[in-house]
This record gives sequence, structure tokens and C-alpha cells, in this order.
Amino acid sequence: MRLLRTAGFAVACICLAQGASAATIAETVAQWGLTGTWATDCNSPPSLRGNVYLTFAVHGDQVTMHRAYGSGTDDSPLLSAGIRDDGALVIELDLAGGFGTFEDVLIKDADGHERSMATRSLRTGEYTIKDGVVVSTGKPSPWINHCPGI
Repeated sequence: MRLLRTAGFAVACICLAQGASAATIAETVAQWGLTGTWATDCNSPPSLRGNVYLTFAVHGDQVTMHRAYGSGTDDSPLLSAGIRDDGALVIELDLAGGFGTFEDVLIKDADGHERSMATRSLRTGEYTIKDGVVVSTGKPSPWINHCPGI
């Protein structure tokens, strides 16, 4: 009986220690390097035709994704963020315009470019990007660049 109490206490301590070290969304996004502005071509203006600017801005413990696409802009809050064992960043965001909540799995290459490997609606389960391929076109999702100073 004493062994069970000791084991239970040890498990409780481990769980509390893990909870205490949980990073905020802002800390996780900053650690992974997502903050700032990203685009396919940082030298061209924002456009719906393949050059949407995505800016991930930190406000206290919260992060907002600001999209600029030429004719307009919108803002979507990140609801969660975590880094997987393989280094991918998984974010959940409430997409502006009433599109619902989406999960996005992002990877980086050795040069710091970023790419979405999977984007799916948490409401419908449908993917817009799956296994690095844009479902509607069959083309690979684009690599985007960090745009310092924008």
C-alpha cells in the first residue's frame, strides 16, 4: 500500500512539473521562429494571386495572424501552438471571416523557409493541404520566406 502511495505521489509530481513548464502560445511561436512577416516573394506587394503576406504578431501571451492579400486584410487569433518531436509546429487558429477553426502543421528547411504540410478544418475534418499538397490543385504547398523589416 505504501508503495502505491509513493508511486502515485511520484506520478503527481511529474505531472505538475510538466504542467508548470508548459509554454504559452507566444513562447512556442517565438521559439520556433514564426513571429514576423512571411511571403512567397518579400519584394512584391501582397496579392491574392500567390503572394499573401502573413504576419504573426505577439500581444502579451497571445498571437494573431494578420493576412494582407492586396485587396484587403484580416486577423485570426492562434488558439494553441506546439512543437512536435520532429520539429514541426502545429498551430490551431480561428480563421477570420467565419471559416472556422483550422489546424496547420508547419515545417522549416535548413535555410529557414517555412511550408505548410497539412491544413485541415477542425469542424469538417476536410484538408486544404494534405501531405504538403494543395488539395484543390494537386501542387505542392509553397515555401514562404521570412521578410525582415516588413
